[in-house]
Amino acid sequence: MSILGILIGTGIVWGLTALLVVPLAKALTLHKHHWTHPPVGVGENGRTVTAEEEIDTGYFILADVIVLSVAGLVIGWAVGWFFIGITWHAKNWPGLIAFIIASLIGSALHG
Repeated sequence: MSILGILIGTGIVWGLTALLVVPLAKALTLHKHHWTHPPVGVGENGRTVTAEEEIDTGYFILADVIVLSVAGLVIGWAVGWFFIGITWHAKNWPGLIAFIIASLIGSALHG
């Protein structure tokens, strides 16, 4: 595995997290709060945080695993490489592990 593969994998993970995972997790959280009483808390800067601004960790991990698994499989299959990424947040680790495993499977399917 080269440094280029790690850089590309990290870029894919970070990019997809920002572009697809966060909006999907927000949508799932809003859908959940639509049917329950949304909690209101205090944010990091001391202001009130509404349910619309919160992202449920469980839904974030679910969205992360689904999006990154599909991406890893498709990209690994299309390119024939497997990718390793880096993330600093623990809630991103399940999605990162799914991305690495799926890209390994995709690269094996490539031949």
